[in-house]
Amino acid sequence: QVGRARSRRRSRPDRGGRPGGGGWSRGQVRRDWSDRSWSRGVARLARSLLLEGLLLACFASAAAIVLASWGLSVAKAQLPEGLARASTIALDVRVFIASIVAALLCGLFAGGVPAWRVSPGALLTEVIGGGSVIGGGRQARSLAAFLVAEVAFVTVLLVASTLAVTTFVVVSTADLGFDRRDVMVIGVSKSMRSMARDDRPAAASMFHTEVLDRARATPGIRATGLLGLGAAPLSGGLTRYSLVIPGIGEVDGDEMFETRAVSTEYFSAMGLRVVRGRPFDANDSAGAPPVAIINDLAARRYFPGRDPVGQVVTFQGEETRIVGVLANVRLRGPEADWHTELYIPLSQAPSTFPVASVSLIVRTVDSAPATAPAVREAIQTGVAGVTVEEPQLIDDAFRRLTAGRRFNAGLMSAFGFLAVVMGAIGIYGTMTFVVAQQARAIGLRMALGASQSHVLRSILGESLSCVIIGATLGLIGARVVANLFTALVFGVHTTSLTVYTGVALALSMLGVLGSIMPARRAARLDPIATLRTE
Repeated sequence: QVGRARSRRRSRPDRGGRPGGGGWSRGQVRRDWSDRSWSRGVARLARSLLLEGLLLACFASAAAIVLASWGLSVAKAQLPEGLARASTIALDVRVFIASIVAALLCGLFAGGVPAWRVSPGALLTEVIGGGSVIGGGRQARSLAAFLVAEVAFVTVLLVASTLAVTTFVVVSTADLGFDRRDVMVIGVSKSMRSMARDDRPAAASMFHTEVLDRARATPGIRATGLLGLGAAPLSGGLTRYSLVIPGIGEVDGDEMFETRAVSTEYFSAMGLRVVRGRPFDANDSAGAPPVAIINDLAARRYFPGRDPVGQVVTFQGEETRIVGVLANVRLRGPEADWHTELYIPLSQAPSTFPVASVSLIVRTVDSAPATAPAVREAIQTGVAGVTVEEPQLIDDAFRRLTAGRRFNAGLMSAFGFLAVVMGAIGIYGTMTFVVAQQARAIGLRMALGASQSHVLRSILGESLSCVIIGATLGLIGARVVANLFTALVFGVHTTSLTVYTGVALALSMLGVLGSIMPARRAARLDPIATLRTE
């Protein structure tokens, strides 16, 4: 066959049309190629590429099944308490099948594109042109498009994960208006069904005094207080009452005041600050004129331009004098909106109920968990007929309130980490392949005088240009779908310039780190050895 090809070449015109020339025309070579049996080898090569893609997809699917089983058990352990149907979460067969089918389609695509590129015409074009078997301008453009799409996808994931993590940081470090460390809440109740209705207020007052005395006498206690009306701090509940304000009228509906009946020591036990006026004292007893304390939000809203201290309002049909203004607090959680609040003395609250029930607030000197059993035992042994619930730490209640945010932040952090790893591998693999395909061109440039620094800057420039374009498209896409992130964020805007700038800088660093090794490898190529090999 070689002899016949040489005889045909001598009898055919060269590329310039001269008989006996030294070259073959592309059309002639394609016709000769189609007549040869080499096309069968090309078909085998295409089949091997397809098989390789499918095998990679199968191995990846098997590894993913193992990781999914392990990851599901880890994720279920981190689920927030009270999540509906959490026990039914399991690996679903339909999701399994859909994931495996998607992986196989990816494997077919990954093997099918190279298989299509090894067609006889494509091979001959590259061989005659002196290029590599798989390469060319079209492939360079497709690789660049692939890298841009990958970086754009990574950008959207990074924006979402950064917003979730930032939200958790904002929520976990939010200023609640009080110090929640080393504070616990103990529910204490006593039945008064056997007492006459008129005797219940005095009995309830005596019960409150006994509980406070027994708790205060326990070693390691810094301050104690009672909450008799209203939900415990960070429990999520609230008790609301209307109020009649002179010049405004009755405040009801959605504007009603969150009302709490507290003992005189409650504010010091919770670490609340009275910014104007005074807190409650011993003179605010059951027979004294009714008094109340409002928060700063209520003072600004209903008493603008005047001092609310000394103003008289009507609460539960009685004229009540405001004696203090309390700093705003978030007793329903860090994400709860500010709301108007009203505090009344526990001794002046109605106590005709058949059961006297209060929440004991205890602030300890060191560790609240270590002191809790002693406080509970002191109350149980010192107060007759009392029921004492398990102590609840304010910190634990805060963690329960923020458990959903913590889970979202952890989940999105895992997605963000995987996105970064995927992006780094993609940039590194793509640039390594590009350098290998351009080895002859790089060697020729270096042989003609190009310096190593010039080659290094050229490779880094190509990579960074793709990363910058992909990051720009990804940021635009994240801005377009920003409404989908609304449920993930609190305290940070979905289009925060800080978040978007941080993601862009992180991706730029990722592009440099992913392409620095291929660029250095290209700069160290030996031009003579490279040209001889090519």
